[in-house]
Amino acid sequence: MFRKFYEQSKETEYEVEQPVSSNEISKLALKVLNERAEVVDVYLEIVEVQDKGKEYSTVVVDQYLDDGSNLVYLIYSSEYIDEMKWSILKDEIKKSYVKKYNVCDEDIFYISFCR
Repeated sequence: MFRKFYEQSKETEYEVEQPVSSNEISKLALKVLNERAEVVDVYLEIVEVQDKGKEYSTVVVDQYLDDGSNLVYLIYSSEYIDEMKWSILKDEIKKSYVKKYNVCDEDIFYISFCR
């Protein structure tokens, strides 16, 4: 998992963990949720990690906090996530996030939550 932190136009990056099994992604997506987030966007991307020279299916958890800062977590999957698997993961994430957020927008590869 990789975390990017944006605050007042400053970007800090650091790698937290190695790629994880797709079965762990929904738990990690809930773990990284910040209670101060006003809006949370969750989507699937293919991300190239230059240090490793590999591409990973990546679930991005993009959080816009109440203080104007932006936390972005990239959760790398150790296996390819196809449309079917993403649909299942997205539903799992949705079930855990709707306890604290409303669904504001959703399509095949993206879901947005807001207060």
